[in-house]
Amino acid sequence: MASFDDYTLSVDGVGVYAKGLPISMTANSAVYAGQIVKISGGDRQVAPAGVGDVAFGVAAYDAAAGEEVSVYPPGSMVYVIASGSITRGDLVGPTQSGAIGGFAVSLGTTAPSSQSVRPCGIAIDNISAWGSGRIWLI
Repeated sequence: MASFDDYTLSVDGVGVYAKGLPISMTANSAVYAGQIVKISGGDRQVAPAGVGDVAFGVAAYDAAAGEEVSVYPPGSMVYVIASGSITRGDLVGPTQSGAIGGFAVSLGTTAPSSQSVRPCGIAIDNISAWGSGRIWLI
């Protein structure tokens, strides 16, 4: 059986486990390695995701607007930057400037309308604010 290390890649220092090959896209605006990205602009374009955005994946490396960028899709384990402290096992979603934030949802409760974080992964590591750690993209 293959281990995480068998499939670990390092692209500009961002380690990932990729179930499939990354998807080639074009940066609609500057993106950085480890940022959560969303579909934005024209055909095959991505930009950093923010609060309430639907995440498409994680940028594999830095790219300026108009440059090609590889994006790791759901089913990949990736390193991301946290905008606040995250506990292993938390659901996570895009917050500000492509960073990731954790949030808790209790059964039988409704999140306030101002809390519009959309989950895109599960934290594998405990991650400190503005630190990096692994998530599993869902």
